[in-house]
Amino acid sequence: PDLRSPVEVPWRFAPKWEDLPEHHEGLGFSIRGGSEHGVGIYVSLVEPGSSAEREGLRIGDQIVTVNDLVFVIICHDEAVHILKTGHHLLMKVRDVGHERMQTQLLWWILLILHLFSTEI
Repeated sequence: PDLRSPVEVPWRFAPKWEDLPEHHEGLGFSIRGGSEHGVGIYVSLVEPGSSAEREGLRIGDQIVTVNDLVFVIICHDEAVHILKTGHHLLMKVRDVGHERMQTQLLWWILLILHLFSTEI
């Protein structure tokens, strides 16, 4: 796939890192997904106090583009390579997981409460 194709996906904000050292230790987040799994690239972990947290990344965010490369159709290994080796990173991110995760969690809590409730 052409990773330089324009992509029309709504995005929330654009975290930016500049002048990263050649072998930087990371930005403080992990990703999951990739085109080999039939999904985009999603933030799976944000370390407390990290630059990723300061930039506003949250678990469940989808990375839409990095430096104008489309991350909606990229394989996992290529995404990791770009994120780890880039000296300047400008990401467009969209929030897709928070509301859904909160709703699913609420339903699980309600189900558990129902299962352990006592009928009077």
